[in-house]
Amino acid sequence: DLGSSRRATLIRKLELATGATVWSRWVEQTTSAPVLDEQGNVYVGHGELVSLSPSGLERWRAPVVDPPLAAFNGDLLLTNGQVRATADGAQRALPFRNLFSNALMLPAGRIVMTEDWAVLRIEAHAFGPGAATGTWDALVKEMHGGNWVTWSTATSSGGFLVGSGDTRHPNWLKAFDATGAERWACQLDANEGTSMLEAPVALLDGRWAMRANDRLSVFSVPGERPAPRGWVSGNGNGQGSRRPLP
Repeated sequence: DLGSSRRATLIRKLELATGATVWSRWVEQTTSAPVLDEQGNVYVGHGELVSLSPSGLERWRAPVVDPPLAAFNGDLLLTNGQVRATADGAQRALPFRNLFSNALMLPAGRIVMTEDWAVLRIEAHAFGPGAATGTWDALVKEMHGGNWVTWSTATSSGGFLVGSGDTRHPNWLKAFDATGAERWACQLDANEGTSMLEAPVALLDGRWAMRANDRLSVFSVPGERPAPRGWVSGNGNGQGSRRPLP
């Protein structure tokens, strides 16, 4: 829970069952939404990156402008693609260009999406844990007119699902494996550009749910199951708690 003033933000941990305050702490800045790791450590920042322990004690801070995006397995990913160590805030990887949509952080590493207007491509890029050098790149879609993608959702096989579309073509749902190879693709509608896919989606056992034009749709995706560990969707996990599955 965040309560902001012009110069500081009050961070509070609440008891889920009763709503009672477990602890509260002021951070001397206006912060982004918090990100948690699997141990319950908290990361906030907008001008300075601050880490708090599960009991609310400050662990470390670093002079970093960009706020946190996701955390898992000792890595803290920022919105500019930079990676910091969750233990002490040390830099592990430099910023990555044109970060777009959400990121996935899995035991095998992280997968980020980029939007590149120079080559008109939306791509996925994989990196090993803490690594600055990528392991593979995959084309998600070529860009035409106005473009959109849903959140990517990690699958139990180590790959991911993502929906995409644009104003000139129908929407598609695509599945990629752990090496970035496209496994299958399914056209979601018949008409081009009539349904703009919204970012939030959910992957259940054999079902993928999405919204477009204020309408909820659920598609059968036999054999596809959510990943059991990691930052597996846009807000960390299926509950949207901005925390990875341990």
